[in-house]
Amino acid sequence: MIRSVALAGALVAATAASAVAATITGSIGMAFQFQAKNAAGVNVPFTQAVGIDFVGLNAGPVSSANTGIFLVTGSTGDLAAIPIASLGTIHDLPFAAFSPIANFFTVGGLSFDLDQLWITTQTDNTLGLMGRGMLKLAGFDDTAGTWAFSGNTAGGALTGTFSWSADAAPVPEPAGLALFGLALLGLGLAWRTRASAAHA
Repeated sequence: MIRSVALAGALVAATAASAVAATITGSIGMAFQFQAKNAAGVNVPFTQAVGIDFVGLNAGPVSSANTGIFLVTGSTGDLAAIPIASLGTIHDLPFAAFSPIANFFTVGGLSFDLDQLWITTQTDNTLGLMGRGMLKLAGFDDTAGTWAFSGNTAGGALTGTFSWSADAAPVPEPAGLALFGLALLGLGLAWRTRASAAHA
């Protein structure tokens, strides 16, 4: 009887320890120039585009192997140590045929793996994208986060400016939830065994 209760107590303690992880909090905003390109690598309006060439420096089709640059426009929380006007790198983004991109952007020791992506707005002059992935920063646990992109062109120009932000969005760890469930199961079994022994 005592062993069952002790095991359940140990599982609850393990769950509590995993729930107090050092996750990243805060957000970061960035902006710069880009070109929307079609499959042939030609600069086109957003409705004809299949990818984004950040800063428009890379010739040919958009490839996530190519990188561009951006400037930090603001930061909060744990990311506030990254100064405004810091220069970062970002991989070009083929959004029509998306595949996850490791280290999609990096700046000031922060990196973001883009795992999911969807289009929220796509007109000739406006492009909106949303994504999910993992923020990574030394001294913190990898933290689930979101990425929101807004690109605009004006007056028929094919090179526009973009702004976007990344926010930490912690979610419960599946392993921690499983341990918590096992702890509850252990407590329930211990209580049932104890109740059965008392009635016998």
